[in-house]
Amino acid sequence: MRLLRADALQVFDYTAVVPFELLDTQQIAGSTIILDLDGTIVADARIEISADIWRAVQGLAFRNAVYIFSNHSNGVRNREIARRLGVEYLSTRHRKPSKKIIQAIPIRDKARPMIVVGDKITIDGLFARRIGAQFIKVDRVVAASDRRSVKVAYLVDDMVSILATLFGKVLQPPMRRRQC
Repeated sequence: MRLLRADALQVFDYTAVVPFELLDTQQIAGSTIILDLDGTIVADARIEISADIWRAVQGLAFRNAVYIFSNHSNGVRNREIARRLGVEYLSTRHRKPSKKIIQAIPIRDKARPMIVVGDKITIDGLFARRIGAQFIKVDRVVAASDRRSVKVAYLVDDMVSILATLFGKVLQPPMRRRQC
């Protein structure tokens, strides 16, 4: 298992998968962070947050603007998890990987570098690419009660992640051009 190094944020690296609670939150500062919910913070459709993940989110929120977003349609549950974590919930009718999601982020936070933290390359990674954000892929939080469709989606995502790694990281985001 590799821990996320400070310089790892500069690379769009699908192979650098780390448990969320082991992120080096001291090295991530001054950014707007969009956290996926299901599979990243909690198991699919669950509400229980581990103490280690809670501490990691607090570490990120100390130095960054942190938002929770989920494609899961249970807004009440999603808001409750955001409240428990002490972070904002992005409420929008759009779903990942739509870049329209960032319309729900206040302008002051859109000016910061963006980081998407998630467990799925096919959803969270593509979303990060579409909004020009860095992507940190974390180990999945799962439960024995995960629905079969969720388990199949995880399997497909794992295969895409392996292929992306084998074939030269073809999903790498375009380089940002610096304006002078």
